[in-house]
Amino acid sequence: MKNQIFNAILVACLIVMSTGCGDEVLTPELKGQLSQDNLFTNEQGFLLALNGAYEPLNSIYDLGGLVQPLAKASDDGWTWRRETEEQLYSYTPTKSEATSWWDNHYTGISRCNKILSELGSTEVITGETENLIEGQVKFLRALYYFNLVRLYGGVPLIVDDVVLREDAEQPRASIEDVYDRIKTDLSEAINLLPESYSGSDSFEAGMATLGAAKTLMASIHLELGEWSDAASLAQEVIDSGVYSLHDDYENNFYGNAENGSESIFEAQFSSASGALGANWNFLKPEALGGGSGTLPTDVNNDFGNSTTSDDALVQAFENGDERFDVTLDSYGLPNFLDPSKPDGSMYHFNKYYDGGAFQPGQSPYNFPVYRYSEVLLIAAEALNELGAGNTDAEDYVNRVRNRAGLDDLESSVSGDQDAMRTAIRQERRVEFAFENKRYFDLNRWAILEEQIAKTGVTIESEKFISHPITGQPYHLYPLPSTEFINNANLGEQNPGY
Repeated sequence: MKNQIFNAILVACLIVMSTGCGDEVLTPELKGQLSQDNLFTNEQGFLLALNGAYEPLNSIYDLGGLVQPLAKASDDGWTWRRETEEQLYSYTPTKSEATSWWDNHYTGISRCNKILSELGSTEVITGETENLIEGQVKFLRALYYFNLVRLYGGVPLIVDDVVLREDAEQPRASIEDVYDRIKTDLSEAINLLPESYSGSDSFEAGMATLGAAKTLMASIHLELGEWSDAASLAQEVIDSGVYSLHDDYENNFYGNAENGSESIFEAQFSSASGALGANWNFLKPEALGGGSGTLPTDVNNDFGNSTTSDDALVQAFENGDERFDVTLDSYGLPNFLDPSKPDGSMYHFNKYYDGGAFQPGQSPYNFPVYRYSEVLLIAAEALNELGAGNTDAEDYVNRVRNRAGLDDLESSVSGDQDAMRTAIRQERRVEFAFENKRYFDLNRWAILEEQIAKTGVTIESEKFISHPITGQPYHLYPLPSTEFINNANLGEQNPGY
């Protein structure tokens, strides 16, 4: 898929869909050889547009997109650069991350809307090709809106092509309405997408599949506490027989088995151009040419503020957990925060580390948006919430543990709903460390405030709403201040900002 979706020349041809809700939508800058009038006149043009709908994933799931900021917004990561960087809960509406998150997601949504609009008014694309394009676009639009609603709450629900300014100047939709649209898109995608692709020039491994759509829908049901639906859809993915766990956990992160048996959906990166590669280098220690941009929380290295908490990531791994050495590494280097401590006493995030093989911004390692292990843990969590003692839930957790070299759960745990809930949450933490999961998990479990407090950071209570679907306290980030200038109909800012 790398050759297809992230060919720089092809993506540059996509001049029809720009970001956000301002004048730039109406007068896009010509960036390539193909004009908007010609883009949708043949199948190749539609495929170029489809590639462009995937492209914002590069910005969203790169280090500077959601991945590093949300690691620092959880209890898994922190920055030692306090003199130059705000804490993740001191964000203001002018903070660059809040704006870039918004812009990148609406870029993707705008491109999806354009494609759907053109599909509905052309005979150039018909039959199976039309179904495959439509299914992928609706999956992508659902994914973009799922991130937005979890970050900001209700957002403008733009589902048509933006032609006039008033098309973009929409008020914030309710959280319920956003989820309704997401579910509608995914239901339609599920009816249109195949289990896999043949590897042809047009549709390749790495594109959204039936399993990806069902997994995304299952994770949405999990987010909303809709346990039966989450369990049912996750079980369908498990029963499909399409996916399996890699024998070696590290194969998920270093380009060894991209889009392989454990991959549900990945953000595709390439080293062909600096614009297409990932920027994992900043995670490296300074001694290895990086910036130690985010460090794992560690009670042995004062993470963020003084703490005696045992809830740090370094201490979260059980003895013998093979995921530890994949996720974290000291590289035997000096402890630059406390030189009095021995070499090797400071850990760094090791996932995606390329060993210095690639220039900054040119790492080809994909980012795993959804892996099969998550399907197993979605099913386990949902089944446990439906009732204690579910043997399938126990089995799914044990599969994940056993792959990591750990023993099965004690029978006393699997038979106790509260103990099993704790065990599942523990597995999600160590299985998906630095995979953009922990902040969202803490928020949906309604324990974000208390967990972050253990790191010495206080989140203002005003920044939480009562989630209209789950009824639980739910943290929101601020809508970008520029959007209130671009869109007079936007409505009110989130509370606390």
